[in-house]
Amino acid sequence: MAEEEIVFQLLEEDRKLRLERIVEDRKITTDDCLVLGILKLHSGIWGVHKRIDGLHKEIAGLHEEIGGLHKRIDDTNARIEELRIDTNAQIEELGKDVNGRMESNFKWTVSLILGTWASMIAILIPILLKVMG
Repeated sequence: MAEEEIVFQLLEEDRKLRLERIVEDRKITTDDCLVLGILKLHSGIWGVHKRIDGLHKEIAGLHEEIGGLHKRIDDTNARIEELRIDTNAQIEELGKDVNGRMESNFKWTVSLILGTWASMIAILIPILLKVMG
């Protein structure tokens, strides 16, 4: 990079001398035109290099932002996994509670049916004994 700067400085000095000569002589040679054109192209190239450096900085910034987004996505995925685990645990707990209630309701229903039959038999036996006896 230092060699390019030295060459650029030398070309700049040469350009100044040529411009002075053009102003003094009020004439321009083909050689002068070529050198001035080269200098103009060189300046344009330096501008492009600066733009490229700016783009590199922007790209680096975008990489940082993308890294931040990846971290946020990972954090969100971890939180979703925690919620899934919590939800599954709550569903299991509710399932056990429902199963326990169903078993209790089943036992109560069977007891009610047996009690009804026992009551009916208790009422029917004295009636049958009177009818038979």
